[in-house]
Amino acid sequence: MSAYKEIPPPTSILMDSFPISVYRVLRLHKPPPARLIDLCCGPSSWTLWIEKVGGYDVCRCDVSREARLNVRADFKSSPFNDNSFDGVMADLPYPFYHGDRYGGLKTFSEYLSLLEQVGHTGLRLLRSDGVLLLKTADFWNKGEMYSGVWAVYSVLKENFVCKDLAVTVLKPFVFSPGQFQKCLRTHNYLMVFRPRAPP
Repeated sequence: MSAYKEIPPPTSILMDSFPISVYRVLRLHKPPPARLIDLCCGPSSWTLWIEKVGGYDVCRCDVSREARLNVRADFKSSPFNDNSFDGVMADLPYPFYHGDRYGGLKTFSEYLSLLEQVGHTGLRLLRSDGVLLLKTADFWNKGEMYSGVWAVYSVLKENFVCKDLAVTVLKPFVFSPGQFQKCLRTHNYLMVFRPRAPP
């Protein structure tokens, strides 16, 4: 339990769409103008919105053919110089998800491995005062819950300090009996990290 001490309470419960929630968190921790990289942009247009409306310079990366990107690259082979971004963002694939958008990870250990790759890449790409912003959730598999917040924190805590945690609510909460699992799936977490200062 002591490992949770570094994780602060949520900034707020954000009842906005995901792009606006990300924009609010970014404005708090890294106001524009700032150079950002989205390592997992996919086909969505929310990073385009942050760039056009928010005043950020965003580089969109992905390996998907459907992605709306600037550079075709993944976490392992991002062709950028060290310390070249003010912020690194990633909305990673989810484990156990069987839909079209977040598929590809069959086990929770694959998710942990992906987080390690993002952590190494983020540490290399970020400037010393930069921020790493990751989206996560609680994952279910065969009736068992896996905490995305704990996974992200436990993988990154050696090289990063968690500076903030915000909860984005997708739908109103439902607390009726039998709806607990569904209720937990109606929100996501935005976790903000900064690189640890060298010893």
